[in-house]
Amino acid sequence: MVLRVVINTDKYKYPIGSGRVTFAEEMNYKRAVDSKFLEIRTSKFMKKIQIDPFMEEPPLCRACRCRSCHGSLGSPPIQHGQMSSRMRLFKPFV
Repeated sequence: MVLRVVINTDKYKYPIGSGRVTFAEEMNYKRAVDSKFLEIRTSKFMKKIQIDPFMEEPPLCRACRCRSCHGSLGSPPIQHGQMSSRMRLFKPFV
């Protein structure tokens, strides 16, 4: 299941060929990445897109400006190699 999709645009709101997807579960993320291609069908068009995964960096800590302690954000540090249940995928559209 997909929680959110964002299409990246330029300053004129024209799509630049990439987007971000937030998945509800790790299994959904893995399926999308393993498939390499997805076919999107709507009433107006059909498009086959290529999936290229890139993980987003964690947000900066408000206290010390690092990416690992999350001091004032209230969330635990993210371990390298650890997969969250809500993963984000940066995906260039083809």
